[in-house]
Amino acid sequence: MKEEERLNDTVLHKNFVNRSYLLQRWQQLLEQGISAAGLIEFHTIHKNLLMAHSQAAYQPMRCLLSNIPSKEINAISECVINELILALKRGVKRKRHVNVLHHINGYLKREIDSNDNPKLNDRQYRGETPLVVPVSLQHHYFRRHPDPYMAKQVYLQSHPDNLGLRNHI
Repeated sequence: MKEEERLNDTVLHKNFVNRSYLLQRWQQLLEQGISAAGLIEFHTIHKNLLMAHSQAAYQPMRCLLSNIPSKEINAISECVINELILALKRGVKRKRHVNVLHHINGYLKREIDSNDNPKLNDRQYRGETPLVVPVSLQHHYFRRHPDPYMAKQVYLQSHPDNLGLRNHI
């Protein structure tokens, strides 16, 4: 829960909305039934979002999910969602967004040449361009050059675009 006045802060608002959509996806997973494969897939689709919020949280969670005993699945699933929520409470600095954007660009390196991919990430890092610009550009390239792994990534579509949460970052 957040006090309404605190949601006027752009970062707190964006983090709150991201956690709300994360919990919605979590509820959908619970409705399907928790399984090791389901937990791994849930973690996988949130990889870039988690890396943006906390790279330190990514690796331990990955290790936790590498070998899930069936009798511990409920405890591990609680740990996963709690760690994700905790990580998404952290604000994302411009540098971490740029790191994730560079990582995502790696999936496009064979599809686009360097002339088509200007240094928008570096411009965004310097504060010259809001986050919505490089993310929209990556959406465009992935529509033209689909990648099944990136199509599942929540980072590029963690909330509806019409909320405009990336316009001020």
